[in-house]
Amino acid sequence: MNGISEKRTTRDKIVAVGPKQVGTSTGIHLQLFREGALWRQEVYKNDDSGLSLLAFGEKQQELLVLSPPLPLLKATLQEGDEITWKGSVRFKGKDYLSTAYTRVTAQENLQTRRGRFQCFRVDSVLTMSRPKEQPLHFPSIRWLSEEIGFVRRSFADGGKPALQDLERYQVKGK
Repeated sequence: MNGISEKRTTRDKIVAVGPKQVGTSTGIHLQLFREGALWRQEVYKNDDSGLSLLAFGEKQQELLVLSPPLPLLKATLQEGDEITWKGSVRFKGKDYLSTAYTRVTAQENLQTRRGRFQCFRVDSVLTMSRPKEQPLHFPSIRWLSEEIGFVRRSFADGGKPALQDLERYQVKGK
């Protein structure tokens, strides 16, 4: 993926490293590399109910674990689908009350270096409450193709807007 943050283009790579146990769930562990160095980690679960985020975090730090897992997509997608979530985020041994809202905003025909994809645009925001401090907001937009998954992502990177576009992908063993 090509990444753009603070008007700086970077070479980003996402690697599915295999299954990872998070609490009582097992998901696919993704490691995101920026300019060759581990930059972020995410754990997703995809099952009959849809796609859920189990945990995320930066570099080798402890992951932020969502309980229950945060549903991002229902198994069948339709423009206008909405999901609200209430739960907690566990980080460094503490639980923080949290809420999230996800909506399938639109179907878009998206052009990347890899080609043109029909995608669902999924807007999300996760809000983590912290006693005696301002809440943390984690906004993101994901463009997902039923054919290959993530095609584009937009999110906050250190408080600054960042964008990742699919440049190429490879199915292991092919």
